[in-house]
Amino acid sequence: MHRLNCNVQKYGWGRRGHQSKVAVFKKSQDPSFELNESETYAELWMGTHPNCPSNIQSSADQSQSLFDYIKSNPEKILGEKIVKHFYFNSSVFGSGDLPFLFKVLSINQALSIQAHPNKSLAAQLNKSDPKNYPDSNHKPEMLIAISDKFEALCGFRPVEQILDHFEKYQELINLCSRENYDSLKKFKTQEQLKSCFICLMNQNESMIGEQLASLKSKIDEKNPSNLESLFLTLNSQYKNDVGCFSIFLLNLINLNKGEAIFLSANVPHAYLFGDGVECMACSDNVVRAGLTPKFKDVKVLCEMLDYTMRTSEENKLKGNVLNGYLTNYRPSVDEFSVQDINVKSVHLTNGRLVIPALESGSILIVTECTDGLFFECDDNRFNVKMGHVYFIDCGKTLYLIDEIGNCEGSLRAFRAFCDIK
Repeated sequence: MHRLNCNVQKYGWGRRGHQSKVAVFKKSQDPSFELNESETYAELWMGTHPNCPSNIQSSADQSQSLFDYIKSNPEKILGEKIVKHFYFNSSVFGSGDLPFLFKVLSINQALSIQAHPNKSLAAQLNKSDPKNYPDSNHKPEMLIAISDKFEALCGFRPVEQILDHFEKYQELINLCSRENYDSLKKFKTQEQLKSCFICLMNQNESMIGEQLASLKSKIDEKNPSNLESLFLTLNSQYKNDVGCFSIFLLNLINLNKGEAIFLSANVPHAYLFGDGVECMACSDNVVRAGLTPKFKDVKVLCEMLDYTMRTSEENKLKGNVLNGYLTNYRPSVDEFSVQDINVKSVHLTNGRLVIPALESGSILIVTECTDGLFFECDDNRFNVKMGHVYFIDCGKTLYLIDEIGNCEGSLRAFRAFCDIK
């Protein structure tokens, strides 16, 4: 087991200064980090991705990259099963690479409407446009809320909800066309929804601007609905962006702390507000089409999307409760699963608690804890502090120790690992 020093990404949509859990966690693990209240701290990256790699901390103040550490003995550190599954005959992973990337996100402003390609499309995009699609891997991802409130757009709404919004907002019909709306109302299938979405996303700028202004003028700013309030917020963040209308087609999902969503290939989504831990396959492939000043690939996005219509609840990922303090979130991919470790004092016996070994190297981050707790692994002891990140070798059992007998002792942590299904 080793403590990690992880690095941050400062994007405009992040939260400022001490309001950002990313910044607070980074300062906790590295006291020399200069936290600036005027800067936006968006992401904490935990893993071996070359754009923002993690290092192992040592008492001698000399650090080794996590990549080099894993590369020194991948079968022992990651696990033979993981190495055989991901490294052999792979054009994506090399010795030392973690198959997943673990992050903390602190979001104050909506991220782009986006989706991630499957492996086949990722390889095609990387070959034809390596500048915008830098690798050939897919990027399924999962997010678990660590704030009391987390908002996101995810997947298309049930058709009746979409039709209700068409009937309520004439501007949506104007942008998607009366013909497409009538067809969706009559047949109610994915094919008609796709036609509506393609028409919406390909509208000219002047038409988009006119319809945004029209809807804005009709909304009662003193008493808007939740969705109308979101429309006004997005319109203030991204002027004349067609993505503002996507909220009437996509599910608005509210996650409570500890709830999760899984975003498989081709599922449209956008994170809006809150803090969460996110785990994904190690890739940078993102196809965007709205709520962003970045490169938009509207044609590719519209063709690749999964137009399945589901409820908000159907888009959530249910955890598998193992016991009173461990819950596994296991999406349908091999690169990662995430374990929610939620310990209360009642779970400890004589001041000790066993956190079972995994058949994979793993990364653990502490998001909440009381004072006086320690981790113990192979006779090595580590202080447990909020924001600290640890790498745990394959097959190693972890113990949580409360030496001072703190009857209020508690811990919330999240552990990412490879999980071949």
